[in-house]
Amino acid sequence: MNENGTPHPPPPPPPHPPPLLPAFRDSEHWEESQGKVKNVTIRGIDAEAYSQFSKNMKLLGMTMGDAITKMMQDVLKDFDETFPDLSSKSLKTGKQLPQMTIANHEDLTISAKDLIEADAYISFLHIEDLELKPDITRELFLRHIKTIAHCDDVRIPSVLPKLLVYSRIIHCDDIELYEVENLEEDQSSD
Repeated sequence: MNENGTPHPPPPPPPHPPPLLPAFRDSEHWEESQGKVKNVTIRGIDAEAYSQFSKNMKLLGMTMGDAITKMMQDVLKDFDETFPDLSSKSLKTGKQLPQMTIANHEDLTISAKDLIEADAYISFLHIEDLELKPDITRELFLRHIKTIAHCDDVRIPSVLPKLLVYSRIIHCDDIELYEVENLEEDQSSD
């Protein structure tokens, strides 16, 4: 009851929730519903990373949708490099490479043939002298070499990108990027 003895009016009813689907009043909304633009909810995004990313996109004048779409397109172009342990080829075939660890050896020289025959995603650990042969391509390196860790001496051919190589090497004493003079001559001697 209020001061003059009359009962309080009942509270207003709760607002109606917004409709789940947009009203298709114009062609833009109709195009969105036909797959040209899709609204999605992504769970599990780190709040701080999202906030910083959102600020950066606003500075660039991009919407979050445009930025995420561009990132997904870029990832699809270089899927194997972005997700080296899950190649696009293995996704198409439904096959994921098994994990393999090679550890505690004195001298080990690895060629492209070795990696192909192993057909695995390999970690090299505690090898005294590890050498990768110059016939190992960037694609083979990405697909088959997970980590080179706690090795004494590591020799890598200079045909592989330096930063790509260093992204897979952890706690190794001496790393040498050796020059490859003639790849065809090197391959014929094997």
